[in-house]
Amino acid sequence: MPKFSIIVPVYNVEEYISDCLDSICKQSYTDFEVIVVNDGSPDHSDYFIKEFEKKDRRIRSFKKRNGGLSSARNYGVTKARGEYLLFVDSDDTIEPHLLRELNKVIEKNDSIDVIRFGIKEINQYTKKTTDLENAVFDVCSGEEGFLKLIQYPLVEPAWSYAYRKEFFTKHQFKYAEGKLHEDYGLTPYLLLKAHTIVSIPYHGYRYLIRENSIMTSPSEENLVKRMNDCLYHFDQLQSWINKDKQVSESTKKVYRSFIANILLEKAMIVPKSYVDFYIQELKKRHIGNYLLSNTWKRFLKKMMVTHFLKTYIYKVARKIR
Repeated sequence: MPKFSIIVPVYNVEEYISDCLDSICKQSYTDFEVIVVNDGSPDHSDYFIKEFEKKDRRIRSFKKRNGGLSSARNYGVTKARGEYLLFVDSDDTIEPHLLRELNKVIEKNDSIDVIRFGIKEINQYTKKTTDLENAVFDVCSGEEGFLKLIQYPLVEPAWSYAYRKEFFTKHQFKYAEGKLHEDYGLTPYLLLKAHTIVSIPYHGYRYLIRENSIMTSPSEENLVKRMNDCLYHFDQLQSWINKDKQVSESTKKVYRSFIANILLEKAMIVPKSYVDFYIQELKKRHIGNYLLSNTWKRFLKKMMVTHFLKTYIYKVARKIR
């Protein structure tokens, strides 16, 4: 049984998949397997996958009918044999010592459910690399870890954590299939359910910002789907937390405020012709009620969103397309 299973969903990434797999195969810690899931990719990605599979026995590739990123990730989990799971998007790469640094933590405590690591943001065109700020802390509960992590950027991405497989499968965590922003739809709740979580300072994930990805497509159809999927995820996250009797009420308030703030931020992706529709959807959910008001700045925002939502969306979220 390998220590790590690295799940790589693949769709239309023939330009990037070789760099991705190469960065994984060159890890200084070698006890891992790579689960490559070809999600019905119509380009030449499979050729490059097969070439790597020939050279490295740790790579296991699978082909399936196209079902989207969530479907490919969920499928990969069913094939994984490792003690810990990692997700790597096929246009991204990882630093050479990521698994080594993760293993150092696991050797001290092999029952940690979630390990957070740092992220390097790479701009494809400027070539600029930025180490994003990250919360660094010793082993604590999932609730405590969640409260620390939400003070920093990119909390939701599935690829910014390693997960103990037993924890992941015990809770039957799955990414919502057929939906975009699937990380938003699971990670906040998953973190709360962790018995133990730790965050390390190593910036081990290289996140590539590029055009022509699913999340950067400017088409109205794509933007409308992203909008509707975010509303769906918010409702699902609310449903889970409302039924959960183990999470403290004080943490639930912070959690609800966190997911509500993300929904407000998503106004920036809403096409202009759908802004009024989005405002009505936010009103139906009484979005302002979930915002914290424990500081003067938060109080003003809560009042603005509660009583002048349209003004807030149009004036504050200025990047509306």
